[in-house]
Amino acid sequence: MKTTDRRTFLKTGATAAASTFVLPNFSIGQPGPSANSKLNVAMIGAGGFASMAYPSLATENIVALCDVDSNKVFQHAEKYPQLRQARTFTDYRVMLDKIGSELDGVIVFTPD
Repeated sequence: MKTTDRRTFLKTGATAAASTFVLPNFSIGQPGPSANSKLNVAMIGAGGFASMAYPSLATENIVALCDVDSNKVFQHAEKYPQLRQARTFTDYRVMLDKIGSELDGVIVFTPD
């Protein structure tokens, strides 16, 4: 009868475990949009202070802008072309009711 030492037992067990390892279905590439694609972002309080964030958000899709003073939003749209296709709102509740399901994130730039 052959005796098995601890080292041999662990090697055999590790080999058996590695051979039966199967990747879960979610870790294999799935069809559809990539998780690394652009985010659909809305901005609340998109007038004054928010203008500092526009350059850093150039890599995302800004789909909605909300500010009580819509003139400020239109002034920024002239300077930042990614804002031209964004829908504008004056009430954030209306914005969230209409397009809330399309959004991946909301950035709020309101004062205290």
